[in-house]
Amino acid sequence: MAKLSDSVRIRLSSMEPDHIDDRLLDVLTDKRMQPHFHIPVQTGSDRLLKKVDRHYTVSELSAILDRLRRVKNDPFLAADIITGLPSERDEDFAETRRFIIDQQFSFLHVFPFSPRPDTPLYKARDRVAESVRDERALELRNLSEQLHHAYRLRQVGGGAEVILQNRKGGHWYGLSGNYLDVKVLSSPAFAREGMLIKGTFGQVLGREKRMEFIPDAATL
Repeated sequence: MAKLSDSVRIRLSSMEPDHIDDRLLDVLTDKRMQPHFHIPVQTGSDRLLKKVDRHYTVSELSAILDRLRRVKNDPFLAADIITGLPSERDEDFAETRRFIIDQQFSFLHVFPFSPRPDTPLYKARDRVAESVRDERALELRNLSEQLHHAYRLRQVGGGAEVILQNRKGGHWYGLSGNYLDVKVLSSPAFAREGMLIKGTFGQVLGREKRMEFIPDAATL
């Protein structure tokens, strides 16, 4: 890290909860580390976490997420969730849904369960009916849309950095540090792809599923 330029921005890929330790959290305090974290949660049921050989509980996972929030203010938290894990009961799904809402994830990657070789549940016989599995997946995808919109609304008026990605119809478009698509309302004449600019989030553009971004005056 010490050898990297201050202009560099680093975004981590998926992080296993039990790999998030003090050393990693210390690295994440660096301003070059982006406030965007993707966690393969799988389920919010302790019973099912044990069944899929996860070495943490929902309570421990909550504590890890709290620590990430202390490292970065209101980070974008994405979670992988699997619906229809073998033996998943209504109570298990309700626990998962409650956990998701309590944690206010920013986005959910929802996957209906499908057996994979060399995994603990490949030969499981207590399968959930596909119709139930898919219904639960749809419910969580709808919940994800609500949570993602709520997260965008919380960013309105807040400061951010954006990397410009492409220009279309007279406007630059880019991606913020906390993984939000933005439409830049005004940009410097010398703007170029890959340029990092600072500014403030404007309104949520619902139809486009992106946000307005107003660059700082010093940038223009």
